[in-house]
Amino acid sequence: MSRNLSIFGGAFVVLAVIVGLLATTRATEGDAAILILLSVYVAGSVVAGVVAYLNLPRTLGLAMFALTNLFWFGWPGLNGALGLHRYWGDFARYRLPVAVVVETAFAMVVFLILGLAGYALARVGTRRAPVAPDGAPPEPVSFTSTRVLGGLFLLGVLPYLVLGGGITEIISGIMQARSASKPWSMGAHLVNDAGPLVIIGRATLVTFCSAAFWLWIFRRELAVSRRWSWFWLGAALFGLMVTFLDTGTRTWTLMIVGPGMLAVPLRARASGRGRQAIVAVVVVLASLVAAQLQRAYRYVGGFQDLDEEDVTKVSDNDFFTETAIAMDLVPRKFDYIGQVDVTLFVSHMVPRSIWPSKPISEAIRLFTIGRDRKDAYVKTGLSRLPSIVGQQWMNFGWAGVMVMSLLYGLAFGAFERLIKPERMASFSSFTGIIGLVWLFSAARMLIPGFHYPVLISLLIVWFSWWRAAARPKPVSVTNPLLATRR
Repeated sequence: MSRNLSIFGGAFVVLAVIVGLLATTRATEGDAAILILLSVYVAGSVVAGVVAYLNLPRTLGLAMFALTNLFWFGWPGLNGALGLHRYWGDFARYRLPVAVVVETAFAMVVFLILGLAGYALARVGTRRAPVAPDGAPPEPVSFTSTRVLGGLFLLGVLPYLVLGGGITEIISGIMQARSASKPWSMGAHLVNDAGPLVIIGRATLVTFCSAAFWLWIFRRELAVSRRWSWFWLGAALFGLMVTFLDTGTRTWTLMIVGPGMLAVPLRARASGRGRQAIVAVVVVLASLVAAQLQRAYRYVGGFQDLDEEDVTKVSDNDFFTETAIAMDLVPRKFDYIGQVDVTLFVSHMVPRSIWPSKPISEAIRLFTIGRDRKDAYVKTGLSRLPSIVGQQWMNFGWAGVMVMSLLYGLAFGAFERLIKPERMASFSSFTGIIGLVWLFSAARMLIPGFHYPVLISLLIVWFSWWRAAARPKPVSVTNPLLATRR
């Protein structure tokens, strides 16, 4: 603990000195305030990440929370504060007032502090688990269950079989870019009864692929035969390719490869922190390149016309600026919405023919109108995301930001509690990690659809716990003649 506190204090002092030196060079008080607030925000996120790294895998939730803050908000915001933009909001062609950017930077500091408080609250009462004895079974539900994995795969391809027509039409549709018109088009989820079936089916396929990759990574710990492990790996690669080409949605791809990406460096930990860090950097860089390739493919339908900028451009990951735009739109242009986002998750799976007035995300719709000056969300599914902070600001202002910040950090801690360091191969650990991956992607916007792989995994874990609790316990019989007299 003292080592962690020393690192925390030292890093914070160094970064504070850098902040002071840089802030004095800024032209206006507003620019200096932005730089100071963002530097404190980034410093706090870095320190939280370092502390988490030193205590992995028990603090994987904290590490993911720190990465979420740095990747989506801290690094893009700090780039802007250091003058790498012509003006705030330049890539969105939306000129932001400096006062709004200052308020946004302060909101991010609040988001970090309350998120850390929520994480700490979720971790109250947890202790370091003992190391499991050699040969201990990993979990009541085994990854090797053909019925579970096979069922997930069949349900995952069901929308293609039901809506796609013949095999030739299905293959042709999958190979086309996301912008092409398909019977299972993602854009139909707001106006078409087939939408929930398509989303849930795709989420089921994603769950299968992610679990199958996990099984292959931990095949030795799970004692899976070589034949079956390679069979499931091949099926997972097939599902990954279908998802990668058909949807063009990087979040689905991240949900597939994310748990395995986190498992690989954790497995390398036994060989030393140096190897673990190298593996982690390689995995992250490769994933970023793959994500950018997928983004480009969904617009052009091929890789032949891609250039270096298509791979390296990351302006669409700048959710600090998107948050600032949301905070500028409300209440200046729109009133506070007051929508409780839980209702969207409850209503999502209900077909619109049964519930014609089924709600949609008004935050996405109004943010898209205000940012792009066109109302296309309901008709085509085209949308812009205001980030989880901007979303709650548009709904409830500062109250929404503070409540969601606390709950968001609490969720990271709750999923971390499912991870069993002594049983990393277990389905419980897999569920905890896929939950953390979902929370990482949800920083862009808390919307239904991408939560289904987490929900499916949780249902499997809960069912396994229920079955384990329902099994009759062995009864030990004591010979009364040998009992000790009191």
